[in-house]
Amino acid sequence: MLFEIRLRHDRDPATEAYQDFVAWVDENSVLGARGAAAEINYAFLPVTRLQSYFDRRQLSKLLEVLFKDDVPPDHRILREKYSKVFCILLYIGKREYIEHFMQHESLNDQRLPFDPQRPTHFPSDQEFFSNFYKTQCMLCVPKFHYNIAEKFEKDRILPITEKCRIDARGSAKFYRIKIHEAYDRLVPLGNEQKVWAMVLPFSQQNCFELIKHRISAITLTHTF
Repeated sequence: MLFEIRLRHDRDPATEAYQDFVAWVDENSVLGARGAAAEINYAFLPVTRLQSYFDRRQLSKLLEVLFKDDVPPDHRILREKYSKVFCILLYIGKREYIEHFMQHESLNDQRLPFDPQRPTHFPSDQEFFSNFYKTQCMLCVPKFHYNIAEKFEKDRILPITEKCRIDARGSAKFYRIKIHEAYDRLVPLGNEQKVWAMVLPFSQQNCFELIKHRISAITLTHTF
């Protein structure tokens, strides 16, 4: 269901649109896991839902309301390169900075997630950056790919929407997991057989490593 801008006579239209957008994000977020052993209680917004919401007409309409006293940013460039960035800025109440971000390729969606150290060209307000940094995780969920070994930061939200303990062998715990469909690339093209995704946290590297094997189910392994 797409978000609709609902205007009331006693409210500022931009404020109303902002509040409705925040409510839409909260309502359309799902829960994932932050790391291999974490409980599934970390909200993220599936990228497919954001893309559907930010269709050309809807985004253009939203920008006209939010920037009614100024020339709105180009919705085509914003949708193509800065949709995640704009979602974060709008969510944390900093929508007015989108034009600044759109002036710098180093601040576009492809550069997310930003490192803990404030990027070059990011506004100098440290509280602003802290809020952006904490919020970006909901839109920086990685895809799990077939036949590619990938490493993720330990605090990265993973698109694991269900997890069930199935076995224990010594110090290892085994889980059967479900990956959100928007991020599941573990099935090679033309092959219906699933892939085994093993996520191991390495304390000395502070990251998770995704290793693949071919079996009949997706299993998450956590070793201590």
